[in-house]
Parts: sequence; structure tokens; C-alpha cells
Amino acid sequence: MLLPLVTAYGGEYNAGFAITSAMTVTDIYALARKGEELALQDFEPFAYQPNSLDLPWRRYYVEGAGDVTVHEKNGVLESALFMSCRTLDPAKVIDLRDGLPAVAAYMSPRHSFMDITIEYTHDGQEVDELYYKDTLGLYRYYFNVNTKRVNSFFVVFDDGERMPLFEALDEGRITIEDAVTDEYAGIYRLTNMRMVPADNPLGGDFVALHHIFQFSLNREAFYPSKSFLYYDWHKASMYFDMDELVQILEWYGYADKAAELRQSIGRDEFMTIAGKKYLHSDALAKVGIETDMILYLSSCTPVRLTIK
Repeated sequence: MLLPLVTAYGGEYNAGFAITSAMTVTDIYALARKGEELALQDFEPFAYQPNSLDLPWRRYYVEGAGDVTVHEKNGVLESALFMSCRTLDPAKVIDLRDGLPAVAAYMSPRHSFMDITIEYTHDGQEVDELYYKDTLGLYRYYFNVNTKRVNSFFVVFDDGERMPLFEALDEGRITIEDAVTDEYAGIYRLTNMRMVPADNPLGGDFVALHHIFQFSLNREAFYPSKSFLYYDWHKASMYFDMDELVQILEWYGYADKAAELRQSIGRDEFMTIAGKKYLHSDALAKVGIETDMILYLSSCTPVRLTIK
């Protein structure tokens, strides 16, 4: 049972989290920016869950993202441990004092918290494509694998259990992100996977699935979802998920630009892909957001957003 939430000002709420005073992801980013300068007083505006053992810690709920446990000693902050809601393992946490770059990487939607390995047992050179459909049928994933070699990929879990990749996907034991995310899970064999919308009139695909595409906003790295950037290879055109971009702008401290973007875009300026609104890079330029993708660096492709 949750204890009542209180604030540093002494106000008390009903049992459960007081959402109006809870932290948001934007707050997490702002606190992380302070790095080693983060102090106990920085947590004063937020409701927290005290403990019942009179121990020197407080737990703060973060809307839709997890929680932060603040430890203190003699009134001095000792740690501010953030745990993502995607893991229940207390060992897989990060201290907000590690700074924004580390916290942003930890919060990446492509960061897998699973301890798995992908094994590939085929040594042949044939290349073909097969696809895996996501559970909602919105996206298809194409592998550079011959259809006769589906069972050449295996997932090995941390407890030693081993099963075919597609079986693990179909049974929901892992997600596509777990299988292809990046070095976090020690996986490198599926980096040539392509993700495309089921309805794909432009013939492009999404390029944010792998770590070889590195995103930055005013030179600060950010980690978007797998469907953030759609690329039309025929016309070399970039389309960005409007709602996610607004959210990222807010997280990184550009709330005014986020509001300007949302208010200035008309219905005729975005296209719908897989049920989401996407803006062409030209539409972003109109509100002072320049975009740049340097494709010739194929093993490390920068995708840069710059606010003018």
C-alpha cells in the first residue's frame, strides 16, 4: 500500500501519487542538467512518497517514466537514483547527477534492459528478405536473411534459455527493440533490419531503429523512438513525427519553440504515416528548426536539428 504523498512544504495528499505535483520527464531532464550541482532543494517543488522506517530517502513518482529515489545524509544529497518504468530491476538505475547525456541515453526508447544475446548459426552467403509484422500491423520489419534461414537466429536469455528469434517475437518474450537496439544488449547481427509502414506510398522507411543514426538537438544528443524519422529515399526527403518532436523540444528546454511549432502547422502541412502526423523538414525550417542528415557517414549517420 502506498504511503501518503507529501511535499517539501509540508502539504499532505491522499494515499497514492499526487499527479499535479509529480515529476514529469521534462523535470527529469532539467534536474539531470544540473549534474554534480544537483541538491536537495531542487526537489522541493515535487510530491514524494516517504518511507515507513524513518530512513533518509524519499521516492518521487515520474509521470509515465518511473520513479526517483533520493538519498540524503545530514541534509546533503547523496544520490538521486532514477529507475525506468521499463525495468523492475533496482540494479538497473542511473543517478541524475551523472548529467543529461547519460540520463538521456538511459531513457532512450531503444535502450533494452534485457540481458539477451542473438546467435546466428548460418555461415552461407545467400541474401534475401523476410518480414516480421508488429502486433498492431502498422509496421513491417525486413531482415537481410534468406527465407530458408529463419531459424538461424536464436535468442539466448540471461538464464540460458534459448529459442528462435521469431518465436520469441511472436510470443512477446522480447520486442523488436530488444532484438536490434544497439550495444546495450551486445547485439550486432540485426543492424541491417529495415522498418517500413504497412501502407507505404512513398516507398521509404524509418531510420531511427539503430544506433548508427545519431540524433542531436543544438548539439545535444537525444534518442527518439523507432518511428521518429521517416526517410523518402527516392526524393531524399525527411519527415519527422510532429508530436514526438514537440515532446523532445519540451524535454530539452525549448517549450516556446514547441508551442510555436504546434500552433503554426496547418492541416495541409503534414502527412499521415502509420496513424501519426509527420512534418517535412521544409515545414520545420519555417519555424526556425534546421535539419541535416549526413548520409555519407554510413556507419555513424548524424541527424542534426538546430534551432535558429
